[in-house]
Formats: sequence, C-alpha cells, structure tokens
Amino acid sequence: MSPLQFRLRSLFIATAGVALLLTVWRLFGSRTGLVLLLSIEIILPFVWRPRWLYAWFLPLLWTTIAWQNFYHPGDEYGGFFVGSLAGLWVGAFSINAGSVRQAAILVVAAGATSVATAGWILDKLRAPLAAWFCLFLVTAAGLFARSFGAFPSVERALAKNGSYEAYVLPSLNLGLTLATLAVLLATAVYRLSSSIVNRWRARRRFRQENLALNPSSEKVTG
Repeated sequence: MSPLQFRLRSLFIATAGVALLLTVWRLFGSRTGLVLLLSIEIILPFVWRPRWLYAWFLPLLWTTIAWQNFYHPGDEYGGFFVGSLAGLWVGAFSINAGSVRQAAILVVAAGATSVATAGWILDKLRAPLAAWFCLFLVTAAGLFARSFGAFPSVERALAKNGSYEAYVLPSLNLGLTLATLAVLLATAVYRLSSSIVNRWRARRRFRQENLALNPSSEKVTG
C-alpha cells in the first residue's frame, strides 16, 4: 500500500468514525449518548493504531468533552473554564468574543490546537498509550472525587453546579491535559537520558575496540 493510499484510508476511517460517533450521540439522547460517545472514543485507539495516534485521538476526545462541558458549565461557567485549561491561553490576545458562546468556541479551538500539538509530540516520542490511559483515568477520578467530595451532600453539590456532568466533564478534560503533560515530560526525559547513555556506551565500546586493535596506543598515551 502506497503512503497516499494509507493516508486516504486513514482519513476515510477517521471521517467515518466521527460520523458514527455523532450518530450514536444523536440516537441515544444526551446523557446516554454522551457516555457511549466518550466510551467509543476512548476504546478506539486500542482497536485502531495508526502512526499518528495521539495527534488525532487527543484533540477529538478533548473537543468532545469541552463542547459538552459548555452545556454543563457549572456555576458561572467555572467548571467549563477549569476543564478548558489547555485553551485559556487564547485570552492573552484580548480577543473581543462578543458573547459567552463565541468565547467558548475560541477557547475550545485553542485547546484543541494545544492538545493536538502535544499529541504530535507524543507520537514523535512514541509514548506508551497504556501509561497515558492509566494516568488519565487516575487523574480524572481524583479530580472528580476532590471537586464533588468538597460538598457535604450530593444535593448540595448538584444545587451548586446543576448536574453530575458539571463535575465529570471538567475532571475528564483537566485529567486529560495533566496526563498528557506528565507523559510528555516523562517520555522526553526518558528518551533523552537513553540517548545520552547509548552514546556514552557507543563511545566507550569504540575506545575499547581501538585499544584492543592498537594496545601500544595506551602506552604512548600514558
């Protein structure tokens, strides 16, 4: 299969996948459809493993969660903006959005760009998916437990932010962002240290081979 055919096939599969996800979401209603949609998106990378896995998977998952978070934003949109941490840098440009919805679109677009860039770097580093996935789940669960457990009762928590989604969705997206940064840094440090160690071993092996071939050079050097 030529590279062009592979790219076209990958593009077709990705487009068909997005269409399928949106269809599932529309058919099964809001909450049930959202759960199915996110489940399919999370399982998909373990079934289909293209070369640029993180570069398309992370922004797709992040954007889906962020946009749904906009419709369950919590008190004064606090949950939405906390969950959309990856896109808040767009506010540094002082763009006059005109409305909350337009501001949300800018934040989501900026966040998707940030996450896609981080995903591209993870693909270049060949970061392990299992490590990212485990860290993502643990971080998201911890954030949800911390935010929801801060209230004395379920009723008080729901009265404050309106729904379970207002806690689950920001926890998922913030967990995704933190897990991505952690795996990126850890993988980069590991690859760099491995490269340094391998170069040192190669130089040491080269010197030992030279000494074995020319033992007199050691005496001359001494």
